Amino acid sequence: MLNQMIARDPNNPEFRTQLANLYYDMGQYETAADHYRRSLDLRPANPGVETDLAACLHYLGQDDKALEMLDKVLGYSPGFSQAMFNKGIILINGKRDVNAGIRVWEDLLRIHPDFAQKDELEQRIDQFKKSIR
Repeated sequence: MLNQMIARDPNNPEFRTQLANLYYDMGQYETAADHYRRSLDLRPANPGVETDLAACLHYLGQDDKALEMLDKVLGYSPGFSQAMFNKGIILINGKRDVNAGIRVWEDLLRIHPDFAQKDELEQRIDQFKKSIR
């Protein structure tokens, strides 16, 4: 159905994003990334879409590109919580830089004390801190 909607309105970035989200949820990260890029061609500088594209890049083993994209997002949308959260994940899991990931997450919690996953994130930070002692 989304493909039909895209065919009727090819300049609608929301349709591309929705299709990308479906591919992302199915674990088809290359296809999802392609649709996120097409959405960004139509509506550049969308922090949510760029953050999702960065997640795809991470899952495709392109951590440097993913971090570059997240830094770009945080440059024009400072404190964007999902970008900060994902950056911590990529630093810890992808780049194996636990200290840097913890710093990003601590900044996230400082900037957004009401972050939806605050309790879970605080537990993860504590676990990582204990593991590097």
